Amino acid sequence: MRVLILGSGFGLYGYLPALSTFNVSIILPDHYKKRFSHRADLSSFYNNVEWIDNQENLLELCEGLIIAVSPAQQFLWVKKALQFKNITHLLLEKPLAPTPYLAMDLFDDLVTSGKKFKIGYNFRYTYWGEDILRQLKGIKSITWKFQAHHYKQNIQTWKRRHSEGGGALRFYGIHLIALLAELGYNDVFCSKIESKEEYEAEIWSVQLSKVDFPPCVVTIATNSKEDMFQVIDINGHIISFSDPFQTILPCEATFIDQRTPYLIKLLNDLFVEEKFDNDWYRATNLLWHTIEQRTLQQ
Repeated sequence: MRVLILGSGFGLYGYLPALSTFNVSIILPDHYKKRFSHRADLSSFYNNVEWIDNQENLLELCEGLIIAVSPAQQFLWVKKALQFKNITHLLLEKPLAPTPYLAMDLFDDLVTSGKKFKIGYNFRYTYWGEDILRQLKGIKSITWKFQAHHYKQNIQTWKRRHSEGGGALRFYGIHLIALLAELGYNDVFCSKIESKEEYEAEIWSVQLSKVDFPPCVVTIATNSKEDMFQVIDINGHIISFSDPFQTILPCEATFIDQRTPYLIKLLNDLFVEEKFDNDWYRATNLLWHTIEQRTLQQ
């Protein structure tokens, strides 16, 4: 299978190393070469890539497609890709689109197309996430504090703008929304975003529940001086890391990005096992939609 990666950021330092562990042919647009030249850690992958200089026929050349661009660009790329019969497998980043309304529209199109697809909700592949899902535990609270790269470096990017699918709720919080939806949480008591800038969402807090379980309180602070990720289940058991993607196995330190082992699991589910989760994705979109409605009411 020939797989095209779109996205010269995480598409290269995240998905490229992960995809290189599979028996596929990797295609990249020729103009990504400049980004390669600035990253010595990617040099070993250069000769494993088929470079394509004709940008107009990229989608005609692949059977698999990985998209790692902004939510707005992803929405447009997927709409276009669905018209190509040769594309059978798609790996999409989160959030699926800038808003839950557009995400539900795109999801419906993906399901109708009959194509095989996965979305990068990767907390389910972490060690702590797998344990929670295996035991189907209720969660009392989740607290995630860190300082995002764009705040550390004072970079203006879509990742900090709520309306473009960025910020504590839509870009980071969607990871937790997906995990909680998979656990069966579907009712939202309240949701609030806070920020110094009107168009941003630095902090997001929400309280939600599911039948026969006490409320779960989630707080995400993306411009914090403290690095902390903590999950407390209803039995009082505490899971604590400096960040949710902190790895445990020493061998995983060899990857460029610590999320790569979880991307390998995700790609394996798409290209090898062909495990698909449309019901879960639908529940995630519905929970996200409900959360946004509660946020507007605050």
